[in-house]
Amino acid sequence: MALATLERERWAAAVRLAAWLGIAGLSLWLRTGFPVHAIGSAEADDALFIRLARSLLAGEWLGPYDNLTLAKGIFYPLFIATSSFLSIPLRVAEQACYLGASALAAVLVSRCTGRRWLGLVIFAVLAFNPALWSLSLARVIRENLYISLSLALVLLTVLAAFPPPASKLWHRAVLGVCLGLVAAGYWLTREEGVWLLPALAVVLLTALAGLLWPRWREAGPAGANRLVVRLSASALPLLLAGGVFAAGLSTVSWLNAAHYGVSGNNEFKSRAFERGYGALSRIRHDHWRRLVVFPRDARQRAYAASPAARELEPYFEGAGGEGWRRVGCTQSLMPSAVECPEILAGWFMWALRDAVTAAGHGRSAVAARDFYLRLASEIDEACDSGRLDCLPRRATLAPPFRVEYLRHAAGAAVTLLERLVTMREGPVGSAPSIGPRSAIQVFADAVGPVFPPDGPQRRLQGWVGATAGRPDISLRGPEGVTVSASVARWPGDYIRSTYPDMNGLAFALETSCPPSQCVIVVEVENGPRVSLPWDSARQGMILDTGTVRLYGDLLTSLDTDRMGSRRRSVQTSIAGVIGAGYANGFPVLGGLGLIGLLLALVRHRRRPVPACLIALMLGCGAAFSARLALLAYLDATSIPSANLLYLSPALPFVIIFSVLGTWLGFRALRTDRAETPG
Repeated sequence: MALATLERERWAAAVRLAAWLGIAGLSLWLRTGFPVHAIGSAEADDALFIRLARSLLAGEWLGPYDNLTLAKGIFYPLFIATSSFLSIPLRVAEQACYLGASALAAVLVSRCTGRRWLGLVIFAVLAFNPALWSLSLARVIRENLYISLSLALVLLTVLAAFPPPASKLWHRAVLGVCLGLVAAGYWLTREEGVWLLPALAVVLLTALAGLLWPRWREAGPAGANRLVVRLSASALPLLLAGGVFAAGLSTVSWLNAAHYGVSGNNEFKSRAFERGYGALSRIRHDHWRRLVVFPRDARQRAYAASPAARELEPYFEGAGGEGWRRVGCTQSLMPSAVECPEILAGWFMWALRDAVTAAGHGRSAVAARDFYLRLASEIDEACDSGRLDCLPRRATLAPPFRVEYLRHAAGAAVTLLERLVTMREGPVGSAPSIGPRSAIQVFADAVGPVFPPDGPQRRLQGWVGATAGRPDISLRGPEGVTVSASVARWPGDYIRSTYPDMNGLAFALETSCPPSQCVIVVEVENGPRVSLPWDSARQGMILDTGTVRLYGDLLTSLDTDRMGSRRRSVQTSIAGVIGAGYANGFPVLGGLGLIGLLLALVRHRRRPVPACLIALMLGCGAAFSARLALLAYLDATSIPSANLLYLSPALPFVIIFSVLGTWLGFRALRTDRAETPG
């Protein structure tokens, strides 16, 4: 019997291992069906992360200073650089980290409940989180890593707060180091890290209550000794994590100080920038408008009161300010200048940095810091003296509170809640990359496979010669339309052997531009310009104007991704079915999870719920509730935030809460049925 039991256990373990590997493999394979949607023009987001990663790989820290160098946290560029150095495609590396955090959740659930199958279910449902297949996360964007760091931070805190009774000292030390590293990475990825503090506080308070409550009735030295042992077991990893966290942030701050002369991890969170921004936002407006921080009337008064503010006037009142107004208004779906006459809050912080740079104070981090401090000092002095009508002093990016924000936040919360429980925002899928082919190639070099640009690629190879001067060739689209084209050029000295009077240039032109919409343009130095419709390009073509001669050696259509597109079609179809299942199932499962948790707590005396499970459930609930509240308030005050991209870090917590809560509810009901006399 013992041998048979052992054999069954081995067989069950093998089945579980196969299931784990199968789920992880299928999850990774599905994620590769959504290659990177490269946006070469996203200088403050996608392209910035690539630029910083390339500098790190080159051993140049974050590269030369400009107004974007220290605008965002370092950890995501560092992650890109590391995956690139290891030759791991970025999508695979991101998904591997997410699966690692999901496996950690499964291990924790299995340990707390004693049911390995439940841990496997948690892992499977997390592994196919449909938000990871959305277009908004197909970009090179921080949320793809932030979602894993957020989940891992809460899970490791639960593990540290509820160590196994027989855990060894070195186990707790390793846990503390891992927790500290994850916390540092989390804090150095995005700027709004405080949203997880309520979840961490709930976990720690639940653990403390679980230790103290039953021992209030344990008198004598034995009870006190057991309490001290349990507290020290949790204190060691938490204290060690705090030290590692502080060391990580201090190291980055020191490196920034060594390279740029200013300590700190992020200029948006620096005291100088917050003081300068806060000073401008405290000037009272003639007519309050939601989302507007520094309207024209406040700007005019600031220019009159502060020499530093007056230096920003040419930018804010010129093309730069108008450009930021158009961008913010368009992205906020208010393109009309009548309904959106000012730079909106979510874009004003960027406009302010550009204005400071245009005024000549962005040449170094020290110069920028000193200017923000001078600006704050001058505005605050004018406010304090009564020359400006102002609100109380501010050193924050948060706008002054108004009751009107709560009404709008409530409306945004409804939209956020719907996306939170359906985990969907449009169909799943990636999209063709955008930008010049050279910029897209830079992305591909750093992150691996990218989605090809839209449309079939055509390549024309040949040479062009001119008698009047040196020729050049390019491809242009309709007026106001940017064309994605790659033009390689080589010296055409060999052309002189056939045409001695011509200056030659060999070229290879490649583009996805529709042939009917683009023209080939030959420009001659100190000479004529010649245009040729792209759809007239042919292999063996000859254009001869007497002074300009163009010959097309080879014209080819490039369809190098046919097999890849077929594979992506299958992956997208599978992901679409799974996503629809989540969208339809989780609104119900989430409700069942909440009911199940309440039912389990009510019946706690009859069937106690493990304290670590209560802490995990309450921590997850606090996490997604805090994220929803934060985004609703940001939507009301600063920037459109009711979207799946910003909501994505909260989704794993919804999944865990819904599945575990449902299981707890059935567990409580099953207990009642088992205890009812037949």
